[in-house]
Amino acid sequence: MADSAGAVARQLTTDGKQGLNRTVIPFVAPGGRGRGGGGGGTPAGGGRGGAGNPSTGVAITPGRYTVTLDVAGTQISKPAVVRPRR
Repeated sequence: MADSAGAVARQLTTDGKQGLNRTVIPFVAPGGRGRGGGGGGTPAGGGRGGAGNPSTGVAITPGRYTVTLDVAGTQISKPAVVRPRR
């Protein structure tokens, strides 16, 4: 997955099994800490939420990207748009 300037934003490698496969592109890069969990919603007050997952980090910036699938040297590229979270 490359940004509009052509810089690689994410690169994934899968096991390449024959047939229809599904891959999820992580929109958060490894490193750093992610957002913590939300607090509880009980009438007596909830918890403070979690500290976040240490395996998450920097999020992909909203914008236009190109996703390229490479299978045995044959590449297929399609545009993609990452929209801001609402």
